[in-house]
Amino acid sequence: MSHSHRILGVVGLLAAVTLASACDSSTSRESARSQATTLTCQRYDMCMMVGAGKTYADIGSCEVIWQGNWEQYWPAADCQGKISQAELETCLAAIRGTNCMGLDIVTTIFDKCNKMKVCSSGGTPDGG
Repeated sequence: MSHSHRILGVVGLLAAVTLASACDSSTSRESARSQATTLTCQRYDMCMMVGAGKTYADIGSCEVIWQGNWEQYWPAADCQGKISQAELETCLAAIRGTNCMGLDIVTTIFDKCNKMKVCSSGGTPDGG
């Protein structure tokens, strides 16, 4: 097998693994909430909203607040076992790209990260 064929084989394998993980709908509600919390607080930190005298005193307090927010947005009764991996990825990308100023956060939360989208896979129960 030539060097270029081996490279193409490796690239193809990586693409297949990436595609398989993107299609995986087994993300738990807790994992989705944790990912959204982490990214939300990283975004607030990048927007200079974390620190003494700011919206959040530190990353820890931001995470406590946002974990509670995501818990309300994606309640167990509606989302247990129903996280759509594709819609979660759309939501997480929106969080990463949310503008620091303005009402962009409202669009992110109530459109891109809407419960009806993120909790829509109808998969098997995820245990949490």
